[in-house]
Amino acid sequence: MSRSNRVITAHGPTPPYRVRIGIDQDEIISLLLWVIYLDPLLTALKNEKKDPYRLVSPIASYTVSPSLRSFDVLEVNNLVFMDDSTLISSSKEGMEHMLSITEEFYCLN
Repeated sequence: MSRSNRVITAHGPTPPYRVRIGIDQDEIISLLLWVIYLDPLLTALKNEKKDPYRLVSPIASYTVSPSLRSFDVLEVNNLVFMDDSTLISSSKEGMEHMLSITEEFYCLN
């Protein structure tokens, strides 16, 4: 509570500012908060995904003829790292669906 922080940027560190409340990303409790708080939300979004963004990649195989080529498909509906999260959808309806799940989750918490 009684400490200051600085942010390292491409133009050098910022002036120090007083930290009022918060948890640093390297603290042990941040992992616990991930499991308690974010993992249930991400699990719900994964299970309820509607119109996720589809990454399609052709599978390279020398044994399959070009006419029989198969594809790997990865469905993505969110990108999350620590305290940064991004919802991704292929449609407005899919995004609205995820936002309603997220809003309900935030109200519960």
